[in-house]
Amino acid sequence: TPIKSSAASDVYKRQLENMEKQYGAQYCDILVAKISNLLSGALSDGDFIYRNEDDIFAILMTNSNKDRVLKTLDYIVSKIEDPALNNLDKDDEIKVKIGALMLDDSHKNHYEYIDAIYDVLDEARHGGSAIVVR
Repeated sequence: TPIKSSAASDVYKRQLENMEKQYGAQYCDILVAKISNLLSGALSDGDFIYRNEDDIFAILMTNSNKDRVLKTLDYIVSKIEDPALNNLDKDDEIKVKIGALMLDDSHKNHYEYIDAIYDVLDEARHGGSAIVVR
């Protein structure tokens, strides 16, 4: 059964700030553009991506089942964390945390749904796994 899910992806702002100090603002701008292009290429028609001021990418995946969502998010994490994308020194790395929430009728309005997706992202940030799906 096709369902909708949302995922919020966090490239830690602290990481970007540290990289900006070490590599410069232009490097970080290029890196965020590469991540944005990677996200766009990994998603299907009808999926939606939004980036807020805290460098959190929100993704709405339409007509997706849980298996497709997990496969897509695993691919995204592996590509963003791949040193070939970011050209970092060996000691530097990018860590990605993704919280995904399957859309259902338990949320009364879009505000509750947005709060719930950020709760799942917070769980991912503080847990050991790169991806948390609820």
